[in-house]
Parts: sequence; structure tokens; C-alpha cells
Amino acid sequence: MSRERRPARNFFLNEQHELSREERSGRGSVPNLAPINWEVRQGALSTSLREVEKQLGKSRDPVRSYRYYMQVDAEPEIQKISKSKKRDVPKYSEPVDYTSAQHSRAISRLGLDVLDVTSQGNAIVHVTRDGLERLSSLASRVSSLGRLEQSRWALVREFSVIPVSQRVDRSWLDGLARGQLSDAIIELQPLLKRAEADELIRAIAALVAGTKDQQLRTAGTDFSGRMWLRGHLLPRVIGQLATSFFSIQSIHAPLQTPIALASRKSSSAQRRKKAASSPSASPTPAPRLPAIGVLDGGVPDDHIVLSAYRRGTFQHPECLGGWIGKHGSLVTSRLVFGKLDFHQGMDETPRGQAKFLDIRVAETSATISDKAVVNAIEQCVNTYADVRVFNLSFSDRRPLAEYDEVERREKLRITQDLDNLAFARDILLVVAAGNSEPGQVPTHPYPSNHEDPDWGLGHWACSFNALTCGSFVDVLSPSGVAAHVGAPSPFCKVGPGIESAPIPDLSAPGGDVLASYHGGHGLGVFACSEEGYWEDYSGTSFAAPVLALQCAKAIESLKRACPTGTKPYAATAKAFLVLTATAFELPLQYQELASRTLGFGEASAVGLESPSSDAAVFIWQGMLESQKDLVKLTIPLPYDWILEATEPVLDLVVAWDTPVNAALQNAYASRDVKVRLRISPDARAINSRRSSTAAVPGYPLRRRQFDLGRTVKRLDEQGEIIGDDWILEVFYEQLSEYCAGLDFTPEQRVGVAFALRDIGANPTSPQSAIQSLAVAETMVRLSEQSIPVRAPIVITTR
Repeated sequence: MSRERRPARNFFLNEQHELSREERSGRGSVPNLAPINWEVRQGALSTSLREVEKQLGKSRDPVRSYRYYMQVDAEPEIQKISKSKKRDVPKYSEPVDYTSAQHSRAISRLGLDVLDVTSQGNAIVHVTRDGLERLSSLASRVSSLGRLEQSRWALVREFSVIPVSQRVDRSWLDGLARGQLSDAIIELQPLLKRAEADELIRAIAALVAGTKDQQLRTAGTDFSGRMWLRGHLLPRVIGQLATSFFSIQSIHAPLQTPIALASRKSSSAQRRKKAASSPSASPTPAPRLPAIGVLDGGVPDDHIVLSAYRRGTFQHPECLGGWIGKHGSLVTSRLVFGKLDFHQGMDETPRGQAKFLDIRVAETSATISDKAVVNAIEQCVNTYADVRVFNLSFSDRRPLAEYDEVERREKLRITQDLDNLAFARDILLVVAAGNSEPGQVPTHPYPSNHEDPDWGLGHWACSFNALTCGSFVDVLSPSGVAAHVGAPSPFCKVGPGIESAPIPDLSAPGGDVLASYHGGHGLGVFACSEEGYWEDYSGTSFAAPVLALQCAKAIESLKRACPTGTKPYAATAKAFLVLTATAFELPLQYQELASRTLGFGEASAVGLESPSSDAAVFIWQGMLESQKDLVKLTIPLPYDWILEATEPVLDLVVAWDTPVNAALQNAYASRDVKVRLRISPDARAINSRRSSTAAVPGYPLRRRQFDLGRTVKRLDEQGEIIGDDWILEVFYEQLSEYCAGLDFTPEQRVGVAFALRDIGANPTSPQSAIQSLAVAETMVRLSEQSIPVRAPIVITTR
């Protein structure tokens, strides 16, 4: 079939391609529990609740009479009766798991705010005085309640006070020098009102003031609204605070993340030999460049190469003044200039592709202050409205699972705040996957190093709403460990993340290492030092900013498809970059490691400016008003092209930002966006032949592939009428309760990108077939903002 050949273009779907929205309906059912002796259970529940109230009343906590922080001890399992014909026995056991959405929701419906879940599986909860009275009343007559209410109580064995071990790690406390002051952070419980927090702080200050030289130095508030104090305290007093105040959530050492380089062995003098003999100034930047926030140790104000590209500087008040070390300059140069290869020398300084917002959050010359990161991003978003992309080129050396329980939970809560900030402010975060310790040789030789638990991800890299960037080797060296272009960098941390999330998401060049797992000359990627020299270094720190640059370019290009008053969502840029990412074809021995370090491959925004003629790319973004909202998009899939193509497929990526709840590690994401493809509004949904991340509900990045040729052949044989317009349904479901202390509006931003392509031996481009359709003239812009923008998150108290 001959068609007029036209220049390739991208296609933007908007409200003209949406059918009238529909409301989804759903209903729950009462669990079919095996018989329980409710008279015995009622006595245990009432007695334990009275005992908790009595013990809390004896504490020194000033809010003890109107706020109750306690523990719900879980039943190990519940017995259910099955009606399924597939089960051999009618009765079966279901383990109780408060980190799951189903069981945590049951606890919440008792009127309890679930704040955390311990490693033993018990829930840390909050209830007000009125709520406690209602809870006590229900517990005393649970045997006479209805089946639905009893099903919630079936998960509870008894109530107890929160153990001291949940407020302070004993190993940390015992390791402090007796009689000497130690730097510590006191985290207050969520949901406290300001007046209550002030009362608690005065009580803490009175206890601290009883010993000479102790002091509370600073105070702050997390993004979730939780308040905290920092001071110099004696170990004895830390123990007293943990024992006496139930409205203290935890006490721990200051949380820090290393920003040291992946390699330290080769000297700067050696590194400069193939680069520049002297620093040289940058050419004048183009007037309109996207700006990217880089959180690091800072760049010298008068940097000979980078100063021309400075968008501004933000110094977090809790961190050291001025710039610290070379790491910030190296990272920023990769963000400004992208990938550079000076292994054969450098003729002149390249021209930058982006500006940078210098966000200084270093607490020491080698560490980032974890507490400062989310707060710094929030302040910069308020001040620099044009900065939508933020780069975090730091990550824990230690995997998240290796920390003691209190510190691990606090690390995860910081990641929670980062994710919820991204949801609230529609920003695009890029996080480095992290590096192993320099000189640390894996227990399983590369490329089987993914079996070494020390190569697990740190807490920053576990973020759901960020793009976590892995690292690969793009230049081979006989002295390096990797022996194939595109192979994962041996030092790169590997996934999966929490809840088995498929992290990292994407990847970029980051270099190689010697067999000793130290850096060496010629093994790294090029970056500009604080002195203006171009040097080669290895590390995921220098892969992440390359991805951040592509993210900023994608958002800038998508702006041109947005009507006045509308902006591209961060999710829309993520969907496009994942859809068009390219992965290296690697030998079999690399594939398992690559699947856990490189994600979907290397991202590029080039396709937005120079569309590929081999495929037809469609982009849509929209706002779902609630979980009952169902959007139906009409999408053009030309029937004649499907018949003509050798192996036609539809590759689809859906991306969104989700609210998260760190208390529920088996249901961390609170929302899950779903898509369904149909040939008509009333037809059955079509199954995809390949789906990534489908096993992780709520992970806000999903790619699916539909075999159009096989689908059309099957439907033709069934006598179905197939036109050129198919239906794509988009909706979301709430998976779990939201984080205590935060209320989320029901609106949900979604970005969708999909491509028609022929992956057969002699491919036929869909471009002409699409452009010959009359509807192609309407696919020139994204949707207008149809819903007023409201504050997506509200901090609450109970």
C-alpha cells in the first residue's frame, strides 16, 4: 500500500481525544472468618487496653492525658473458611501482616492512626482521648458486634506500651562514650498540635537542663509535619528521654550520606595528562537553557568554567557555609555539559546545555545532611519556579536493610518525605544508585556481584517517585573489570528496592574500576574539578546528572506542546524517556546484573525534537479527579498498517507520582494507576504479551507491550469489527492508607507515552498511515489544565 511520505512527527493527545468521563464503581466484602471465641478475646483486649492506659498515665509525658501512642500486637495468623473449589481443605490460615494494605486498613478502621510497623510485625498507633474511649467501649463488647466489625478486631491479639527499643537503638546507645556529650536528634511523634509540641519540648528541655553543658541547639519540622530537636546530650539522659516520653518517636544520631567519590586512588596530576594542561573559561551560554537543581557540596562562586551557567545559589542554614570539596563541581559539570570524551585530548571547552541551581546541603566535607535535603528542595521549589528537575548524586554505602531498626526506619521516613514532596510539587528527581566502598571486592566475582548483599541499595535510591540512575561502562580499558561496552559498572549498587521495586529505572555512563575496585586513569568519565581541570572519575554520581540533563530537556521540549497556562507533568517526561530509552545488547553473563542495575537503558530527549521515522510516538497527560474517575482515550491504530506490518506492536509506558507511606513497607505506594486497551468501548480488554513491574503494584512506572498483529488476527477470526480508533482506559486505585499526619487530595496526575512500531525483519513505518488520518490534525498539543490546582497535601493533626 503506497502512501505519501511525510516528515516524521510526534503526536499529542488532548481533551479532543477523550470520551466523556465515567465513574468507576466497586464494593468490598466481609472476610469469611473461621469461628473465634470472642468472649475470651474480648477479655484479653479490654484488659490489655486498660493496662496500657494505666501505664501511659504514670509517665512524665505532658500529653499523656489526651494523646495515646501505643502498640497493637498482632495475631500471628487468622483462620478463614474458603469457598473456592480449588482448595483441598475448607479452612486455611492467613498470616497477619500490618505492613500490607489490607490488614493496615482494618486497623485504621478501628479509629487508630497507624504510624509504623515493627520488625516483629506489631503496629505502632495513635489515638486521641475520645478515640480511646470509643475503642475501650468496642473492646468491652466485641463479642456482640457484627461480622464486619469483628473482622477488624480479629487481627488484634492485645494492646501494649511501645517498647523503648522502638525509640532508640540499643547498640547505638551502648556504643556512646559514658559521661560524654553526643550529637543526637529527637524526633517527636506525628499528629501533635503546635501547642502540644511546645509543651513536650519544654518538658524535654527541663530534663536536659538538669545536667551541665547539655543543650538543645536546633529545632525543625519535616515535610510530613513531624517536629524534631537536635542537641548535645549524655547517653544517660538519652535513655531517660526514651523511657519517659511516649510522644517521642525516636532518638538517633544525625543522619548523613557520604558524598565521597567512587574512586580515590589515582592522583589529580595523573588524571589531567590526557585532559587539559590548564583550565579555560567556558564560552558564553545560550540565553535560554533549562535550569536544574543540584544538591551537593557546592560549586566555587568564581568557577572558571561553571560560573557562567549558575542560575542561583541556595545555602541551607543547617549546613556549612560556602562550597566544600570537589564533588559538587564534578557533578555539576556533568549536568551542564552532559557526556564528554576527552580521552584523546581537548581542543576547547564545550558549550553548556543547561544552567544549574547550586543547592548546598553538605554538613561536612564528606557528608550530606539527610535532614536538609527535602527541606532544601521544598524551599528552592518555592523560590525558583523554573527549576523542575533536581539531581541527588549521593547515596548510602550501606544497604538500607543493614541499619539498626530505629535508624533504618528514620532513613525510610526521609525517603517517604522526598517521595511525597515530589507528588505534591510535581518535580522530577534524579537519584544516583550509589557505589560500593572503594577497594571493596565483592564476595561473588563480577558480573555476579549482585549476589553480594553489600551491593544493595541505600535509602535515597529506593525512592519510588524519583528516577534512580544506574551506571554502565562506555569506554573499554584492558585494566578495567568490565569487558563489554554497555556492561554495568562493577561498583554500581543493584536492585531491587523496597517492596521488590524494579530499581534502578534508567542508566548512564559512569565508568569502570581496576580489579582492586579502585579507580584508575582512563577508566572513568570526564568531569570538571573545582579548579577548572577536566579529569576522569568513576561513580554513579557522574551518571545521574547526565540523566537529569535529559529530563530537563524533555520538560523544556514538552512545554512547546502545552497550551498557555498548562505545564508538562514530571510524569509525562518520565513516560517519554522510558519509552524511548535504549538498552545495550549484552552477553548472557551480564543480563541478570544488567536487569538489576541499568533499568530500561539510557534515556534521551532527542526524540522530542527529532522524531524517529521508524515509529509513531503518542503522548498524553491528564488529571484523574478521584479513584472513581475513568478516562477513555481514543487512540489511532490504523487497521491497514497493522495488516501490512510484519510484526506490529504497541509499546506503552504509564508514569505517575504516588503518595507513599513508609509505615507500610509491603504497601509503600498508596496509589496504583492502571491502563486497559480495547478495540471499542464495550469490547473486552486486550492482554499485553510483556509487562514490566506488573508484580509490584503501585510502583509508579510501568511498561507494557501489545502484539497488535496477533490480536487483530484473533479478533478477525472471531468476526469482530475493527476500526482505526481503539480505546485506552486510564484510572487509579488506592492501595493503602496515607501517611499519618498528611491528607492527600484525590486528584492524580498521569503521563502516558506509547509508540507504534514494526519490530519485524522488514519493518513498515506507521508514520504515513497515522498522518493520513483526519484526526492527525488535532494531535498537535497536550490537554489544557481542566482541574483547578489545589494544594495536593495538607498537614493535619487529630
